[in-house]
Amino acid sequence: MAGHEIEDMNINFKESFIKSIGDGSSTLFWDETWVGGEKLKLLFPRLYRLEAKKDVLLCDQVNMKSKTLMFNWEWLRAPYGRTKVEKLTGLIEEKAFEINNLNCETMRNNFVPKKLEVFVWRAVQGRIPVRVELDNRGIDLHSVRCPMCDDDLETASHSLVFCKEAMEVWDKVFAWWGFGNMSNLSLNEICRSNCPSSTSNFGKKLWQAVEWVCSYLIWKNRNNMIFREKKWVSSVGLNEIQIKSFEWISKRSKGRRLDWLTWLNDPSMYLRLV
Repeated sequence: MAGHEIEDMNINFKESFIKSIGDGSSTLFWDETWVGGEKLKLLFPRLYRLEAKKDVLLCDQVNMKSKTLMFNWEWLRAPYGRTKVEKLTGLIEEKAFEINNLNCETMRNNFVPKKLEVFVWRAVQGRIPVRVELDNRGIDLHSVRCPMCDDDLETASHSLVFCKEAMEVWDKVFAWWGFGNMSNLSLNEICRSNCPSSTSNFGKKLWQAVEWVCSYLIWKNRNNMIFREKKWVSSVGLNEIQIKSFEWISKRSKGRRLDWLTWLNDPSMYLRLV
């Protein structure tokens, strides 16, 4: 009865809910509300018109729990530009992040935007499109070596941590926080935070947020170097990390006021705050 009463008020009761998708075998990809608060055919009408399989099930279009998120598009013609496709796949990536990390607090940090949480999760899962991963997906590349240093194969760990371009930035970030030089930490250790045992919970979360910002901006630099031929020197990288991390954390650390000069000159003091 309640549903009919609501619909009498010109509110679509059925469309007010997002479906629990399970394994996706009973969910229509385009024609049911399972992500984004609306049917995808309404959110992305142009892509919907280009898709040949309009009644495809979610489980047949994308595997939400696979290590590498694979999309089985069947376009009537290639979409013009990539912006809409990237927005759609980004939306689905966020949904996959929520499903796979429902009870995983270590991959969540509300001091940073959701896109950073998703990026870090993708990096740890081996889902960012580094050359080794692209090669594993059958994409023919002229080389799978790192496009920034050419010293090793381009894996996520190499690109974000061990490439000399990345290491220069990490060394400056660690020195900024008074940790000295970076000491052969793995990508997993960086993404899950690595502070002295005496650090407060607030401090650990703060430092983790900085590490995530650093990883995200290193990846952006990698893409800018490849696709826009823009060089990102380590000193400029540190400055951007300081600004972005301060901006994002200040907006989200409720009840905690960060001082800009302290942030620049001695951020380690925040590690001791309870």
